Amino acid sequence: MGSIPTPRDALVERFGADIDRPIRQLSTGNRQKLGLVQRLEIEFAERVDLDEFRALPAVTEVHADGRTVTVGFAGSADAVVKAAATHKVLALRPREEDLEDIFLRYYRSESAA
Repeated sequence: MGSIPTPRDALVERFGADIDRPIRQLSTGNRQKLGLVQRLEIEFAERVDLDEFRALPAVTEVHADGRTVTVGFAGSADAVVKAAATHKVLALRPREEDLEDIFLRYYRSESAA
């Protein structure tokens, strides 16, 4: 008797994804195919207006904790980096997510629709 497939298993099968690989090891094409949202954590010298980032077409979320802003986006980071560069940037760090968490979030948003 086989095990009952989980929602995660169904998504992994559907996308043909290797969930044991870190996101950074996926090609740009595979990230786009899976619709992965990437995140950058940007530390600024001073607080910035978050609407500057919200106005970018590829941006999916923006959060701030003091002078540190986390920007979620799909596709290229170019527009996000250029918007950040209009301010004094102290640090720029990628924020990686586990592929399993991304698949589960995707599944939950699909079932909620």
